[in-house]
Amino acid sequence: MILIPSERPGASRTTLDQLLALNAQRAGDSLALFDAPDRPLWTDGAPRRLTWSQIDTAASATAERLTEMGLSADSVVAIQGPNSSDMLVAILGCLRARLIAAPMPLGWRNAEVAAAVERIGAKAIFTATRAGPVLPADLLRYVAAENFSIRFVCAFGHEVPDGIVPFEDCIADPKPTAALRPPISGNPAEHVAIITWDCGPRGVFPVARSHNEWLAAAMFALPGRQEAGATAMLSTLSPATFAGLATGMMPWLMTGAALALHQAFDATVFGVQIERHQVGHIVLPAVAGEAVLREGLLPENVAGSVLAVHRHAYAGLGPVPDAERIKDIAVFGEIGLLPLSRGEDGPGPFALGPVPVTFEGQGIAIETALDKAGMLALRGAHVPRAVFPGPGSGDQLPISGEGWISTAFPAALVEGRLKLEGPRRDLVSIGGQSLALAAIESLYSDVPGAISVNATATTDRILGQRLVLEAMPQPGTDLSAVSLIMHAEEKAATPLAATADALVGDRRRNARLAGAA
Repeated sequence: MILIPSERPGASRTTLDQLLALNAQRAGDSLALFDAPDRPLWTDGAPRRLTWSQIDTAASATAERLTEMGLSADSVVAIQGPNSSDMLVAILGCLRARLIAAPMPLGWRNAEVAAAVERIGAKAIFTATRAGPVLPADLLRYVAAENFSIRFVCAFGHEVPDGIVPFEDCIADPKPTAALRPPISGNPAEHVAIITWDCGPRGVFPVARSHNEWLAAAMFALPGRQEAGATAMLSTLSPATFAGLATGMMPWLMTGAALALHQAFDATVFGVQIERHQVGHIVLPAVAGEAVLREGLLPENVAGSVLAVHRHAYAGLGPVPDAERIKDIAVFGEIGLLPLSRGEDGPGPFALGPVPVTFEGQGIAIETALDKAGMLALRGAHVPRAVFPGPGSGDQLPISGEGWISTAFPAALVEGRLKLEGPRRDLVSIGGQSLALAAIESLYSDVPGAISVNATATTDRILGQRLVLEAMPQPGTDLSAVSLIMHAEEKAATPLAATADALVGDRRRNARLAGAA
């Protein structure tokens, strides 16, 4: 599926799948992918240590099974799971089968997953047998049962529930595979490869990128030549988002370096992974990246760099020791990313106009502008150029006639450079997952005993933002924070909607909900 029929000048013809095959050919016996050593704590199975040849073979076996199941080329496969090797093999298997992979946030519940798969017309769901205390493979069977387009639910793991198509043998004991689909016409790298999910005022919507657009995004996040060639990379970001894929999976395929995956954050496990795999390039949320340097968690004998990913680039962060070891990247939802300069008070403003980057002699650029509404707008090599034509309806990618996309982040010109002035006013973003404030207010619009419930976002030093619910009770009712929790649970809402700060009635009565995210 090519969304824009006119090919861009100088567009590459190399696909992500071809990069995998090339790495397997060049360094087949080299270890390439490591699960975190604490994997049994949050998902089934022992930590995997896979070579490039094993990954290549597993992708082929996965692709062959998906093809044998009758999934035609360009069918969409939804994928939900933790930051593990299984997720990456599932994505790579889809790409090899010429399917479109659509990873979804692990925090989504059945209601969000059902709406998403309907929106993109997904034909199958790939998931994990266990994610912490939750059993996604078991739960998502009910999504498939209620959505006629979903034909299969698939999972890695030794013990999958009834009705789930097992794929564990595709990694553990893959069989020789037959030739897959024949070559396609046109430029294969201009076909849609992976869909991620952004959020607008009315909720989430799909954002589709071609192979070329994904590789262009990775060029802004690549490790230095020394770190990529001599040591491994470590990524702590979920491969279910543009930020996680552009800074983790894509640079891994482009450089051929080994990749260690880290689920959530555990300082002890983090240190073990750095030492065990000789990690020289680390991808972290900005606040965690600065903490790593400030607390001395990156050993002096490890010659490497920290890629600090700012989802809230408007929040200036303080100076850190060894600041030359940190590289700052600002990510604007699923629309695009920009390199940031680091000043004494944290990340500074960035250039207005073209922002070029070069890799192995190839140059690309992304352009910045200030739109009429005073918002940062982007267009360029890795910014999506078209809306994904799924069967569902709702918010769409706001692409202008000239290819500009507004990020909805307010910005201003300061001495010829762009400076962000605050967060998006219509969303709350926590840990990389965004929610529309209007949708949250709609969720709580029928809370028994409430006249109204208003949703707002506040800045949080660790999470970036917090969700605050301000509820006005009806006279004589016993509305409480617990009432709001129970209401969200009854509607099977995303956990972020239930883990908020609640102000009921008098603002001085601040009841913090249990288990706040």
